[in-house]
Formats: sequence, C-alpha cells, structure tokens
Amino acid sequence: MALRIPKACRHSFSIDLKAGTFLAIGASVVVICGIVLRKSLIAPQWLIIIVQSIQTGSLLFAPAWAGAAMGKQKVPLISRGATVSGLLLLMTGLAVPAVRYLWTGWHKFSFFGATPDMLLFALLLVLVYFSASGFLALVAAVYRQNYPVMIRAQILSRANVVKLFAGQAILITGSIMLDIEHGIFINLLILGSLCYVLGASIYSRMYVTGEMTLPRGMNWTEMRKRILPGEVYALLRRNPHFKRFQLCQTLHGSGNLMCGPAYILIMIDVLQLSYLEIVMISMVVPAVGNIISTMRWAPLVDRLSPCRARVRNSPLWIAGLVLFPLSVYLNNSLWAWLAFICTGFAMGGSGLIWSLGSLYYAGKEDATMYSAAHSFLTGVRGFVFVMIGGAFYVLFGTAVFYVGAAMMTMAMIMFHQQDKAERADPEFLRDRRVAAGAMSAKAVTAAEAAADQPVSAGNPTGKPAA
Repeated sequence: MALRIPKACRHSFSIDLKAGTFLAIGASVVVICGIVLRKSLIAPQWLIIIVQSIQTGSLLFAPAWAGAAMGKQKVPLISRGATVSGLLLLMTGLAVPAVRYLWTGWHKFSFFGATPDMLLFALLLVLVYFSASGFLALVAAVYRQNYPVMIRAQILSRANVVKLFAGQAILITGSIMLDIEHGIFINLLILGSLCYVLGASIYSRMYVTGEMTLPRGMNWTEMRKRILPGEVYALLRRNPHFKRFQLCQTLHGSGNLMCGPAYILIMIDVLQLSYLEIVMISMVVPAVGNIISTMRWAPLVDRLSPCRARVRNSPLWIAGLVLFPLSVYLNNSLWAWLAFICTGFAMGGSGLIWSLGSLYYAGKEDATMYSAAHSFLTGVRGFVFVMIGGAFYVLFGTAVFYVGAAMMTMAMIMFHQQDKAERADPEFLRDRRVAAGAMSAKAVTAAEAAADQPVSAGNPTGKPAA
C-alpha cells in the first residue's frame, strides 16, 4: 500500500522537497569540486587527501551548531548557514581567475606542488564544508519534530528521490561541460551558489512544531561550551547502548571513509577516466541504485533497530570495496561500475540509517544533541581515517580496499551482537516503546484534526506538523 503523508506533515514535506532540491543541486556542485581540484587544477595528491579528510571532518563542529540552536529557532540558523555556504561557494569559483588574472605574480610560487590558486580554491572549499556542517544535525532535529517516528524514513525517502534526481542531473550536465572546457567549473560554482541561496530562502518558511514561541538568534554560550567534545562524552557515558552503537558505527564508517581518496586518485591517475565517466561511475550509478533501493529500504529502516538494519545493509558495502580493485588489476573500468552499483544499493538504506539511527536512542528533549554527537563522531572518523586511508593508498596501493572491507565485516558482526544486547534489555525496550508512543497512530490522527484549523497570525501555515 502506498504511503499517505499525514495532512499535518504536508506543509513540512513540501518545504523539505522544494528547498532540499535547490540545496541538493548546490551540494552536487560542491561534490564535483574535489574532482576539479585534481583533474582541472592538477593539485598534488597530498592536497586532495587533506581536503577530503576535512570534508568529513567538518562535522566535528556539529555539537557547536546544536548548542547554538539550543532554546532558539532552528530554521533561521539552517537558512543562514545555507546562504553563507552559497556566498563562500561563489568566492571559491572566483578564486582561480582572481589569482591568475589579477595577481599574476602569485602563480609563479609553489608549495610542494600546490600553486596559490590551488591553495586558495582548496581553502575556500574547506570553508564551504564547515559552513554546511551544521545542516545535518539541525535538519535531522527538524525531521524528529515534524514527522511521526513510524513513517519518518518513508517520508524522507520520497523527498530524497527527488533531491537525487536534481543533483544527478546537474552532475551529468556539469561533467559533459567540463569535458568540453575544463574552465567552465567557474560557471558551475556560480550556479551552485545561487541554488544554495534559493534553497535557504525557501527553507526559511519551514514550520517546526513547538518552536514558534522561541526567540531567534544563536545561543553563543552553549555554542562555545560545545565546541569541545565534553558534552558528547557525557552523552556516551549516560547511554551505554548508544555508545556501543557508535563504536560499531565508527568501525563500519572508517572502513568506508578510508577508501575515499583512493577512489578519486585511481579513476583520475590510473584509469584516466573523463569527467563524465568519473561522475557516472562514482556518483550517478550509486544514485540510481539509491533511488531504486531507497523505497525498499525505508519500511525496513522504520521497522528494524539501527543495528539490525546495518547488519542487512553491510554486505553490499563490503562487496563494493572488494570489487573496485579488480578494475586496476584487470585494467578494466567494468569492475568499477559493478562496485559502485553495489555501493548504490547499499546507500539507499545507509543514508536513512545514518540520518535516523541516532534518533532511535534519543528522547524528544535531546534529539538535537544525539544528532550532533552522531555527526561529531562521523567528523572524527572522517578526519582521521580519510587521512590514514590516503597515506595507506600512497604507500600500499589498492590494499586499502581490503583493509576497509575487513573493518566493515568486523563491524557487521559487532552490530549483530549489539542488536542482541538491546533486545535482551527490557528497560531499554520499554524506553523505546515510550518514545515511539509519543507518535502513535492516535497522535497522528489528533494532529490531522488540528491541521484543519484556520490560518492565524500565530500560525501562518495553518498546518502544525505532527
């Protein structure tokens, strides 16, 4: 039976869909910048590895974003963050021509193979990553407040399909243009910056349950306090099941993340693929697999615990890591295509598990902090293991993929053990039932009835989310 989105959720879903589509286009442009840095600007390997590690490591600041939103409205912070990201992306696009044509003397200098235009491009790109790092934690908290727990993944999967189509369309178009003219990336970055700003403008109309009476602005005291990870460690100590889930997640995610630089460097330097081939293999093919599988994964993610869902999801990730090195050994990109097909089908469930998994362990009052802790720990493993994986690839080549596959296999076994431990803990199961009961079918029905109230000055949408 097709999912019917509750009436109380339709306004939120509409805003998520419209704003998310523009933000997805902007994010796709940011993604292609890593390829531009190596293929068009010919940046050295060490700079690619550092930028990729900071891309994930920027999530280290997620708890600070959560602190900034404490006791404040989240929507203005999200829309401002997207606007700032758009402006920084515009500056990134203008950095290379500024150095090459305005400060021509700078182009003669080199720092271990990196010229000033490469370094400025990489620096501004890193600032875009940091600016956007708060989206994940704050947007996930909005999901927690606006959508019923038992259909949350299915609602998000619908929006994600549209976002993926929009993002992939710009990736394919952009890669074709880049193969014709490498310098066209400046135009793409300007387009991406405009999409970020448009997405921010649309998202500013989002209604969040229970937040309309809160003040705007930032909680600077909490933000400064949470820049250091003390709150994260305290949360892990208070909730041992969440701590063990994050331990499993760290091993699982690290095995995947440490292979990130190797993918890019092999496709550009070893297989010598074009922009279109790189985008099709590493981005479009996984996205198609994601679109096909996400509707299948969503009911499972809603029904299963995050640990049990990870057990079912992991074999596809492992298969992708094992298959990709064959493209190097056999000098045939077909194996890269097969590897990323497996990865795409894994991503359909993995994205939902990543976004919603931490909320499984959270109560209504601390959902933002759980999401922030989850993002922070992702940032830690991203910053550390992408760097380690890049160095490992430089030293030992494709062996990095087998190390990653072994780590993910161990994590799958640990997820299975943790799932058994959670099901054997009656107190934990009772807490989960209480949390789920807050969004029971009766609660959704009551919210739908309330959604028929007339529009008023205090409720500009007329549709309070469930």
